[in-house]
Amino acid sequence: MARTGSGKKQDATTQNIEAILWAAADKLRGHMDAAEYKHVVLGLIFLKYISDAFEERHAELLARELGRVGLTAIGTTAADAQSRFEQVQALLLDGAGEYAVA
Repeated sequence: MARTGSGKKQDATTQNIEAILWAAADKLRGHMDAAEYKHVVLGLIFLKYISDAFEERHAELLARELGRVGLTAIGTTAADAQSRFEQVQALLLDGAGEYAVA
């Protein structure tokens, strides 16, 4: 968030955002009881946690595998990325003919 000159203004903005988010959550909840709604929210929080953990582990394994085969980073252009993808794909699928990429 960009810094503002006044702490009061930032606090007011934060409170405004919180009020908007709270109103949106109430609207999404509709006529559902809060005790029942918590199951929905806890499920979404769990899914977010699992997604973040997966992304972190995926990045770690990808970096380790790229380091093992001598690649340091994915290219910045689409052509570089495609070329690197094909290199990694060839190395990982080498000898694994049963795996087909669509």
